[in-house]
This record gives sequence, C-alpha cells and structure tokens, in this order.
Amino acid sequence: MSGTLDVSVVIASYNTRSMLESCIESIHESVDAITYEIICVDDSSSDGSADMVRQNFPDVRLVENTDNLGYTKSNNIGIKLTQGKYVVLLNADTEIQSQAFDRMVAFMDQTPEAGACSPKLLNPDGSIQYCIRSFPNVLVLVAQSLSFHKLFPNNPITDQYYRTSLDYDHIIEAESIGTTCYMIRREVLDEIGLLDEAFFLYCADLDFNKRIGSAGHKIFYLPQAEVIHYGGLSVNQNARWHLIDAHRGYRVLYDRYYAPNHGPLYNALLRLAIKIRLGLFLVPLTLGRDKRVTKGPGAPDQVSAWRESTVDTR
Repeated sequence: MSGTLDVSVVIASYNTRSMLESCIESIHESVDAITYEIICVDDSSSDGSADMVRQNFPDVRLVENTDNLGYTKSNNIGIKLTQGKYVVLLNADTEIQSQAFDRMVAFMDQTPEAGACSPKLLNPDGSIQYCIRSFPNVLVLVAQSLSFHKLFPNNPITDQYYRTSLDYDHIIEAESIGTTCYMIRREVLDEIGLLDEAFFLYCADLDFNKRIGSAGHKIFYLPQAEVIHYGGLSVNQNARWHLIDAHRGYRVLYDRYYAPNHGPLYNALLRLAIKIRLGLFLVPLTLGRDKRVTKGPGAPDQVSAWRESTVDTR
C-alpha cells in the first residue's frame, strides 16, 4: 500500500540489540526534510532487542517473530506493512550519516529510470566498503574460491565480481549492490515482487538485483549519501551455519540463472565444485581465529567486534 510518506525503513534484526539501538537513533538524527516510518522485524532475538525497541522507540512499528525466519522472510514481513513512496532495506549494524536518506530520495525523485539505489558504505575507520558487484561467471567463481583476490589484490579476474577498481567517489550505474542499505522505488517493488524466500539470506540480493535489471530498471550507487556499516555481527554469531547457507544460496542462484545454459555433466561438476568449495572454506573457519563469513575486499575487520557483540547476548 502506498501512502504519503517518503520513505519506509525496514530493519530485520537478530541479536544485535546495541547496534539496533544506535541504528534507529542515527535515522532519527540524520533525517532532515523527508517523512518516514521505521518498521523493525525482530527475528526471535534472545538478547532483549524487541524489549529495547518497545521501550526506547515507541514510534517504531515492532514485529516480533516467534521463530528465526531468516533475512528474506523477515524483510518481506516488514515490506508488506510499508506505506512509503520508497522502501529502504536496512541492516541493523549500520549508522546513517547526515541527510543520507534525504539525498537518496532527492536522487530517486530526479532520476525516474532508477529502480533502486544504495549509498556509500564506510567501515568504522572511514575506509570504503566495496558494495558494488557484478554477476560472476564460472572463471570468476573458481578464482574467488582459490582466494585470488587475496593472493593477487586487484587482479582483473576477481575484480569482475568485487569491482574494487571503480571510482567510489562518483555515481555509478551498477549491475548489483548489496542490500545493507538499499532504497527501492514502490512501483518497481510492486512490479517485481518481494525478496525470494528460496534464499534464507545469502544471494538474495543478487537475485533481487537481477530481477530489477531484467525488468528494465537501473540500479545506482550514490557517494553523496554515506552509511557506516559494522558488518556481519548477526551472521558471525553462527558463522558455520551461515557459511553453509551461503553455499546453499550459490546452488539456488546457479540452478536458476546458469544451469539452463549448460548440459547435465557440466552442471553436475559445478554443483560438486560448490560442495568442495564449502569444505575448503569450513576448514579455516573451524581451525582459524577469523570467524567472519564475509571476508572479501573492503570487508570490515570485525573479529574483535563480533566477539564483544556475543558477550551481552542473553
């Protein structure tokens, strides 16, 4: 349902109480001239997140899931309640900087071909997070699995996916951008539908962007709007499970967009490669100190922050 509000912000949150509080406060403090609503969908957190929202932010519409439904289902629950001209999907581990949403709305109002846009994402130390992605081919996936982006930084093969060579100080039309902070036009959302719940979390953004682009709408990165992203504090609390879910997402994405173009033997080999890739990634995750799921170029170094965030969970 579309109303008179400029923006509906949907925050799907799981066990990030302190970060969620800072996130909501930053929205209130950063907005200047636009009208907005905040819908928080708590995904059965055990750390008192829902109680905090209820007590500290009575203006926020709170939905409490009785089970851990996951990113896509929780966001879809929130989206169905929105009334704004634009809908923002927002991670709880973010802090909105001054007038970021105002600037995103102004850009969307002035750019009718834009179906969605995303701001500049910054690490807590002010460095850039590379949030623009392309749809990878098989060679890129193999190179990424072999950690070419670590062995040979800025190499042209994996950079086809990570896009670190782009100038992040300018507006960029992108194939895909993560949904950490993601504004989509109401009419486009009505046209393409909700997030695909075949994905629990991982690869849902790639699928969403693919559908937007296939419908003829453009996606833009906006450097004039800035958001600090702490990165992965929910998923890193159960990194092994989320790493498995990431590879489940790869399989769904492959079967949907790549498998129809190849024969049975090729597809069988690629599906086996996804399983092998999972095994290769599980070993260092299990034995190593770094428990992050996302560790690509520009990802925040949140090992210590993740550990601190789990101490207060109840």
